[in-house]
Parts: sequence; C-alpha cells; structure tokens
Amino acid sequence: MASEGIEAIALGIANLALSLKGSREAYENNLYIRTLIAAAARAYGLDL
Repeated sequence: MASEGIEAIALGIANLALSLKGSREAYENNLYIRTLIAAAARAYGLDL
C-alpha cells in the first residue's frame, strides 16, 4: 500500500529525467519505463 495521503501519480517526463539524471529525450518515448511506472502505481492502488 502507498503512504497515507498519496492518491495518484502523474508522469512528467521532464521531472523523471531530472530525478534520474538523464535527458528528457531518452525517457520521452521510452514505453518500458512508462509501463513500469504505471504498473507500480497500480500495484499500490494509485490512480494515474
């Protein structure tokens, strides 16, 4: 279960790239990473 108070997650490519110290272009069309984030969010009961 997610931490109390977390209800949803939003995928911001620029924020993801900054957090992972990568380029926006590297993550923008990366379906694998986007799918992992969506699967993790659903596993913890979060809305996307």
